[in-house]
Amino acid sequence: MKIDFDAVILAAGSSERMGRPKLSLALDNGISFAEQCARLYAGFGCRRIVMVVNQDGMDWLEMKGQKIPPEVVAVLNQYVLKGKLFSLQCGLRALDDAEKSVFVHNVDNPFITRGILSWLVSFAGRADCIRPYCAGQYGSPVLISPQAARKLMMAGEYGIPLREHLHRSDCIFAETERPEVLANINTPADYMRYISCAGSKDA
Repeated sequence: MKIDFDAVILAAGSSERMGRPKLSLALDNGISFAEQCARLYAGFGCRRIVMVVNQDGMDWLEMKGQKIPPEVVAVLNQYVLKGKLFSLQCGLRALDDAEKSVFVHNVDNPFITRGILSWLVSFAGRADCIRPYCAGQYGSPVLISPQAARKLMMAGEYGIPLREHLHRSDCIFAETERPEVLANINTPADYMRYISCAGSKDA
């Protein structure tokens, strides 16, 4: 069943500390982060899913992305130094739909579940930005309203973190005890720690 939500997966970061595109990292079952995130939103029933990538990410998808669900559209961000706001604008522009709420998801968090998405959707319509909040920290993914998406499309202060742009909207910071919403893999050490923890939970 299709639902009235779209998704933008942000995967255009330079990944300098990781040394390879984050979307190409794999879980312990061999599924890439790109595939895992794409499957999540396709399985949840999102009507349209855009994955914003840099040139390295696009090259990887062309060579190794055969398992990405067909409803996912890859969009190239040619100006990655402008940061996440510009990447999000690339994704929203590709969606070209002013009437749908949009999940904004970082590809370096492949641990989100459909249950977490359903929980976020339960807040829809109550604010323009719904964001998980766990242990005193902001989490992801974020669910933004059509109004918030339009405001973000018009923003031009690329030196400001995306977090600050998001929080300029009317926000609900939804408290949760699910630590998965805080996952943020930036280095090989982060990767090994998260993957080993995920593996131990499955054992």
